[in-house]
Amino acid sequence: MVHIGWAYLLAASFAINHFDLFGLRQAWYASRNEDCPDLAFKEHWMYRYSRHPIMLGVLIGIWFPAHMDGSRLMLSIGLSLYMLIGIYFEERDLVRQWGAQYEDYKKRVGALWTLKPGA
Repeated sequence: MVHIGWAYLLAASFAINHFDLFGLRQAWYASRNEDCPDLAFKEHWMYRYSRHPIMLGVLIGIWFPAHMDGSRLMLSIGLSLYMLIGIYFEERDLVRQWGAQYEDYKKRVGALWTLKPGA
């Protein structure tokens, strides 16, 4: 199961622009003293089921190892809390950036998983 989580994370990373994911596009524009243009809001592939598929992949990966000992449990708890706090702040920024369009998306798609996409 742990491999499924990491594979899901990897696949989810291809649903978005890798230059944006790693901050390279933003750094490029900043190095040229130019404003980084916003990308169009897209809701495709994994993002129809989860607003944060990369974080979902990490959660699956850390909570379903072959062997869970005390240190892995503490790591899983800590990383889960960290990601939940990160989701809160990221969602706040996305609502600020996209407004009503993102609010509508939030109503239809769960933060980590939705059984009925687009419902």
